[in-house]
Amino acid sequence: MRQRTVPFRGWVTPVLFVLPAFVLFAGTVLLPTIGTGVCSFMEIRTGLGWQWVGLWNYTDALFRDDVFLLSIANNFGYLFATLIVEVLFGLVVALIVNMRYPGFHLFRVLFFTPMMLSLVVVGLIWKFVYHPMYGILNQLLRSAGFENLMWPWLAHPYTALPAVCVVSGWIYAGFYMMLFYAGLQRIPVSLVESARIDGASEFQCIRHVNIPLLREVMAVCILICSTGAFRAFDLFYVMTPDGGPDHYSEMVATWLVREAFDFDHLGYGSALAVIMTALVFLLTLIYQIYQYRREVIEF
Repeated sequence: MRQRTVPFRGWVTPVLFVLPAFVLFAGTVLLPTIGTGVCSFMEIRTGLGWQWVGLWNYTDALFRDDVFLLSIANNFGYLFATLIVEVLFGLVVALIVNMRYPGFHLFRVLFFTPMMLSLVVVGLIWKFVYHPMYGILNQLLRSAGFENLMWPWLAHPYTALPAVCVVSGWIYAGFYMMLFYAGLQRIPVSLVESARIDGASEFQCIRHVNIPLLREVMAVCILICSTGAFRAFDLFYVMTPDGGPDHYSEMVATWLVREAFDFDHLGYGSALAVIMTALVFLLTLIYQIYQYRREVIEF
């Protein structure tokens, strides 16, 4: 006798496998995102309830909040700085490590070690390093006879942001070094050896063989760095409290947290979060379109 098949047997098993991941995603990403979007259209004050204000929070942020506009400019400055001190420096270190000189395996491990440290701990350590009176940096300058170069690194408007960028590069350059190093391991040794047989120097092999074949890895690193720059929070919140001198080191993330929780403007802080998310999405989309058109032109 022919048995009937259960109608939903074909899809119930995949759904049961996907359901835990979807519930986790919905609880930690989807629902908070929707809640933030709803809160951005309201004025929320402790003890005063919720009041619908429409687009007022957005117009206030884009046309009347000078600190928020300054924080966006600071974020872009931080982005360009980290592309140099993290991605570019990580590429250079990866190329050096790939030469396989004795002892470079230990150097690779030591260079990656800062990634395993807590950002709060690193921020506190480097805050002491930059201390104007007792910091290690100024003490080294004094002992070397360069007292005129001693500086309040985190208290001056023109050096606060670059000082934090240096710390960020010290932390994350090892991460990008590992990505580039993994990409270098995928390059066939025969290509480099062929270039050397043809008379290419070590620098020419790097320029004409290694770097062109690292284009995909470089695109991923730039994308990670670009999106991560707008999520910068820990280092700035620890090293330059209250946005540093005159908000010259204020980031979008630090300003929205301060507005939402310190100043009790949860609705306005939610609007700032939505604007930041939209800005990151737009940058990612533009970069992906650029990469796609570049690939189409080349192939």
